[in-house]
Amino acid sequence: MLLPHYTPAKTRLFLFGNALLLLLNWLAQLTHFQAGYLRPVRSSADLLAFTAIFLLLLAANFINKPTTFAKMLLDFNLVFAIYAVILLLFPKVLQATTLNRNLGGIALAASLLALSLPYVSRNHLIGIRVPWTYNSPIVWQKTNLLGAQLMLATGIISGFFAQLSADWLACALITGSIFMAVVTIIYSYRLSKSV
Repeated sequence: MLLPHYTPAKTRLFLFGNALLLLLNWLAQLTHFQAGYLRPVRSSADLLAFTAIFLLLLAANFINKPTTFAKMLLDFNLVFAIYAVILLLFPKVLQATTLNRNLGGIALAASLLALSLPYVSRNHLIGIRVPWTYNSPIVWQKTNLLGAQLMLATGIISGFFAQLSADWLACALITGSIFMAVVTIIYSYRLSKSV
């Protein structure tokens, strides 16, 4: 639901695109291609992990699935595509040393946590929980979808800042979280008045 209007064709398109991105990553690594930011710093472990995730996404496409699972699968394909592009163009962002040393794993976890927000039903633990989102399932769903999109962007942007230092990462996460909170609260309030 991170992308509007799910169709099975979109999932197939993402799978094809992800296969191409994965192939480009492998070729860049095996040929030691260098140009601008493109440097052969991807480890074999990174590429094997991406390959394993891609194979899981590919296998999941061939099982009989309910619509909600199919929509989640499209979201996972979208996030995979984003991180495959990052691995291709800015491989240092996803290096294990960057993820460990600068807590960049927190940024990665934040962007992956975003995948669950659009599918969470109204509750008192997870989601954008303000009084007017509890009053309407439509407001709850649309607000959490916007929150998921903003959280995904915050996690990705924070990953770039994680290369600099833990302080930059913290600033990016805090700024992104505050922005997400303000925008989703205002959006949900306005939406509740129009529904």
